[in-house]
Amino acid sequence: MALAAYLKEDKPIELSQACGVVKFYKTYAVKRDHFELIAIQFEHSKYNRHLRFDEELLSKSKGEYVCFEYLDKFKYSDLAESKILRWINE
Repeated sequence: MALAAYLKEDKPIELSQACGVVKFYKTYAVKRDHFELIAIQFEHSKYNRHLRFDEELLSKSKGEYVCFEYLDKFKYSDLAESKILRWINE
């Protein structure tokens, strides 16, 4: 919803690209809804970042090196979480 409001302002959205290693998946349940986050240790970082992704994306294996395009919550403060949009190295 926040993304829709942001889009209405006609600002160009810049997708971020990154690579890293898949650490784990975590499923969350909120009321009647559930969603899954993927934890990825980005290149040149000691820490994991948790990103949401669409169920339409193929899951990657733990320990797999991946590259992807995503919306970064640190660039767009209206986003509650970062979201992977597509895998680049498929």
